[in-house]
Amino acid sequence: MSPVSPFVEASRFGYSLTEWAALPSNSRSGAALGLGDLPSSTELWDPLPSTELGDLLASTAVSLTIGDAWRDFERAAREPATTVATAVGKGERVTSVEEGEAAAATNRLIELKVQTAQFAMHLESAWRAGLFQQLDDLVDAENWDFSDELPSLLSYRTFLRLLILLGKPRRPGLGCVQPGNVLATWTVGPNRLTIECQPMDRLKWIVTRYLDTGKVSGAQHCSVSQLPDFLAPYKPEIWFDADRVR
Repeated sequence: MSPVSPFVEASRFGYSLTEWAALPSNSRSGAALGLGDLPSSTELWDPLPSTELGDLLASTAVSLTIGDAWRDFERAAREPATTVATAVGKGERVTSVEEGEAAAATNRLIELKVQTAQFAMHLESAWRAGLFQQLDDLVDAENWDFSDELPSLLSYRTFLRLLILLGKPRRPGLGCVQPGNVLATWTVGPNRLTIECQPMDRLKWIVTRYLDTGKVSGAQHCSVSQLPDFLAPYKPEIWFDADRVR
């Protein structure tokens, strides 16, 4: 069996490539990271045909292969980027920081799509394609405010597990709040459900719902597996059932 690339291993455990490169070699395992119950790398990648994986990587704003991305991060780890200013008349042209930020956004977008591929068996192709377009819009290097954290891989993994638990719901609106937590929002008329996906399957949610008895609202922290019980009194099918007549 050919060795698994560091890029795949990093995505598997919810780390960015730079975080993975910084880990001691004896810590790069599921057991050492407290994630020993994760499926093997082979199991993670089998569900998505290679042609679809190629399509999802090609759909990013900048075409980079997994190998290219990993080599870029290795080089950045050895030679930390610095701001380079070149005098142009009375002004200055600062390039390396901007280029580094754009590369970071592009690589994070690739990592998010690769992590989605790990759950491909649970997501229909058209649904997944729509999610990829949402990620393209969310992690847009030209419009991203780099004073904010990019979406965390651990938070995004919680988001994917939430989608699977909900059983292929309507796609939510996507956002990102500090420190890099993915925000999922479902809105139907005045009825609104917002869920902040935190690392390690933790959720923070806020709901506003209009029932026959009037307006009700609530907020809570819980795990992904606990969410259905907490939301049951609010009749959440209005948000999750794509075929429901509203």
